[in-house]
Amino acid sequence: MRKKIFVIILMFNILGFVNSCECPPEKYYDYTSLIVSAYDPVIEQSERMSIEINIGDKYYLASNANQSRFANSAYATSTCEKGYAGEKYPLIGISVTSDSDFNDEFPAGSELSSIVKVYGTDSNGTYGEGYLNQFTIENTNPGFYFLDLRPDADPIHIFTVTFEKSNGEFVSVEVPPITWE
Repeated sequence: MRKKIFVIILMFNILGFVNSCECPPEKYYDYTSLIVSAYDPVIEQSERMSIEINIGDKYYLASNANQSRFANSAYATSTCEKGYAGEKYPLIGISVTSDSDFNDEFPAGSELSSIVKVYGTDSNGTYGEGYLNQFTIENTNPGFYFLDLRPDADPIHIFTVTFEKSNGEFVSVEVPPITWE
């Protein structure tokens, strides 16, 4: 009888150990804000505007846990990082607008994705730089934006970058004023 009880206890402990080699329950990450930094808020004649956008307020979300476990899992032994499966609500759109007239074709508030450049991979998988509207969201590095054009109208602009997530949520950030000399 003792032997059977010992074997049962041992089996539950081994089962818990086997379960411990999985990823933590924080499978996805999400965010509620963006952080922006302009490389230079004053753009000289020979320079281009460059800004960097990073995710702010990153937090991790649990996936559905398997309820049939007999013992606790030791997640510290896992090789997975929190948020290993990526964004819970993937990015489906990026919009860039300005509070000032850029030129006759792009008045204040108009979409600037056809003149804003980003780094990414094209449809052939080649890494390069191109206009935001030329890349699919999956192939775009959404953190770096460049503008080679100089405004014809107002030399001071406050840009707004808006990320649209698959759950319908919009997350925006305002770039501090950029001045073209």
